[in-house]
Amino acid sequence: MNLKYLVLLAMMLAASPCEAASTARSEPPKASKTNSTAPRIKQLLGSIANSVIKDFSNLMEGLKNQNLLANGKKTGKSAHKYRANGRSSEFSYFNFDATKDRKSATFVNFQVHNGSTTEPKNNQLKGTADKCDKVRIACTTSTCKSAQCFSECPKGYEPSDKDKTLCVPCSAGNAKSFEGNRKCRVCMAGTFSAFSPEGSTGCTPCPTGSSSGPGAARCTSCKPGTFASATGSSTCTPCSAGYFASEAGATGCSKCSAGSSSVEGAVKCTSCKAGFSATAGAATCAPCSSGSFASQAGQANCKKCPAGSSSGPGAEKCTSCMAGTFASSTGASKCTECPAGSSSGPGAKKCTSCKAGTFASSTGASKCTECPAGSSSEPGAEKCTSCKSGTFASSTGASKCTECPAGSSSGSGAKKCTSCKSGTFASSTGASKCTECPAGSSSGSGAKKCTSCKAGTFASSTGASKCTECPAGSSSGSGAKKCTSCMAGTFASSTGASKCTECPAGSSSGPGAKKCTSCMAGTFASSTGASKCTECPAGSSSGEGAKKCTSCKSGTFASSTGASKCTECPAGSSSGPGAKKCTSCKSGTFASSTGASKCTECPAGSSSGPGAKKCTSCKAGTFASSTGASKCTACPAGSSSGPGAKKCTSCKAGTFASTGASKCTACPAGSSSEPGAEKCTRDVCPDSEVALKGSKCLKRVADVTCENPLRRFGETAVKMCRQTIDNDLKTSGDSGNLEFQVKHRLYNPRTFLQYAFRVPVNVRRVVIWNKAGSPIDKLYDIKLTFHPNAFECAIDSKRGKKATKNNYLLIDFCVANGVKKAELSFWKKRQFISISEIAFYTN
Repeated sequence: MNLKYLVLLAMMLAASPCEAASTARSEPPKASKTNSTAPRIKQLLGSIANSVIKDFSNLMEGLKNQNLLANGKKTGKSAHKYRANGRSSEFSYFNFDATKDRKSATFVNFQVHNGSTTEPKNNQLKGTADKCDKVRIACTTSTCKSAQCFSECPKGYEPSDKDKTLCVPCSAGNAKSFEGNRKCRVCMAGTFSAFSPEGSTGCTPCPTGSSSGPGAARCTSCKPGTFASATGSSTCTPCSAGYFASEAGATGCSKCSAGSSSVEGAVKCTSCKAGFSATAGAATCAPCSSGSFASQAGQANCKKCPAGSSSGPGAEKCTSCMAGTFASSTGASKCTECPAGSSSGPGAKKCTSCKAGTFASSTGASKCTECPAGSSSEPGAEKCTSCKSGTFASSTGASKCTECPAGSSSGSGAKKCTSCKSGTFASSTGASKCTECPAGSSSGSGAKKCTSCKAGTFASSTGASKCTECPAGSSSGSGAKKCTSCMAGTFASSTGASKCTECPAGSSSGPGAKKCTSCMAGTFASSTGASKCTECPAGSSSGEGAKKCTSCKSGTFASSTGASKCTECPAGSSSGPGAKKCTSCKSGTFASSTGASKCTECPAGSSSGPGAKKCTSCKAGTFASSTGASKCTACPAGSSSGPGAKKCTSCKAGTFASTGASKCTACPAGSSSEPGAEKCTRDVCPDSEVALKGSKCLKRVADVTCENPLRRFGETAVKMCRQTIDNDLKTSGDSGNLEFQVKHRLYNPRTFLQYAFRVPVNVRRVVIWNKAGSPIDKLYDIKLTFHPNAFECAIDSKRGKKATKNNYLLIDFCVANGVKKAELSFWKKRQFISISEIAFYTN
């Protein structure tokens, strides 16, 4: 809006406030006089009224669109509340009313500050001190001109509750169509009255599609699902069931289409679900009746079920008739059971009659059952008929029964014919039972006739299934009713013999024999047909089934008759052919095993007595120089022998033996002997010599005396005990010396003392002594090692015993040829020991 009009009007009113106020106030119709300024105001209003009034609304709308001004809720009875987005704003506007030949201008001043409005006080311009009201009753000319005063409030106005002299516009929802000082009336339900600063003179009926309650400032559109078809409706009516209104403000409801329904006050219609249908405008969907269906939602009509199917109420689809039922026409609510004698499959429109050989005994059969074996039926049968005697039906589903063939029979209801059992027969077809065969004949199963018994068999009674073979030991001819036993000397070894056979040589039999008995060992039968066997004589024997006896061979004998075999001669005896007894071996011979035909001589080096089973080896100290010796001879003195000797061995020099010696004994020390000596001669050796196990005296060739190391250890002590023996004593052919070492170690500390000696290689014996006061029983781990080997003499067993010169013998050993080095080691617990004397001997 162009604001120039407001500015111009404000300037005019500022120049003459009273005139402006009186001009702005509506004059009563009966006032004829006007103020001197009235022509000027009217002229001004006439020139700008249309623009002001027209542009005012545009101004307000523009302020709203720019978010500078927004309508709020009403405050008081004649003022509006505005908001200006946090900014303080002040504006003025004109309201022009030209009703009832009365033109008046109302100047209203609003102040807007931070979203709140203040009502203009006494409807006066801001900044003016004049209290001229728009409409006032019982006023005086001292406050306003007479043209501004009324005797009572005009239409659309009512006295203010605060100031009874002030007329204010009717509030929203109220109206007043008459002049007077009474209150405005509340609008009736179905009408409305919006607030107007000029006052509302009447209530307007609500348009179709809306309604209102008493005292409504505006009408409310009917919500979806309701309608108002006439103006002035106080309430909206819900749509009836089967109708709907999808939008607000409806003046009427739409009918639901076929296949859908709705409840009262529906916003939309709901499609009928499968199994239901509905015509147009239906309040509810109806379930499909029995025999019909609706396969999809939203169906206007249900379809009939086709023949061969049925349905119940509200079916979405039809169910095929179960096997054994049928539906011959469409729209069946249920399927009918097939009558007895017929059947049907699933979805049948009709039932099928049972074919021949089948039946259905009850209604509702899904299929006809085959007649069981042994029965038959005609087409459409409710039950089967059993086969009569002499006939049969071997499988199920037989349309008729068949006669039994010859050689068989049957009773009623037979599944098969029974072959005539053995011993019976049936000569023609259709036999109800079979006949027994006469005695002397038989038949197998299923026989049409009987057969006479063949030779070797018999049938003693009627009804024989087969002729029985004559038992072993008997025989028969053809057609026999019984068998005959075999005579003595004959036999029938198996059943069914037509005649008996003679026993062969070497056997015999009694009457009725099944077999011939072989002659027992020690007996014989020389010809066929023998009734018994004969015993063998002494000196002979026979095996089982012998035709003759055999003489005993050499080394065996038979002392009595009936011998089953000849007995071997026991060890130590022998015999010739056909012997009745055996002969013992003589001295110097033997028979080591049984059955000897002769005795063997004992070998040289052994002997035996009479009846010997083996020869005895000559024991040590005896001998047998030739075979066949009855005893062994003792070895003479000066000789000896081992076990089993054929001769004696003469004793070597240095040994001796008395008569019967098993070995020669070495001469004791200090004695000797010649070869073959019966005893030894005592030898006397010089002091410097010694005898070694029966040998001649050994010469003492050297002595080594070690000084007492005085408990000194290490190299000093070793040097004090090291000496070398003259090499001149070695014999021709020897070379080098024997390196002899003695190692002595104490227990604590473990210190070794070494004594080293070089002796001639021809030394054969070494004897070592230790000083008196160090007995050998205090020594431990005495160990002598030779390289490559040696042996200990052990002549006098004097180790540890007191020896010559008050010394104790430590060790006595012999040295073998070829020894290059010898080591003697020992240790003594806590106590010192020293070597006092070493003696060397050679031969």
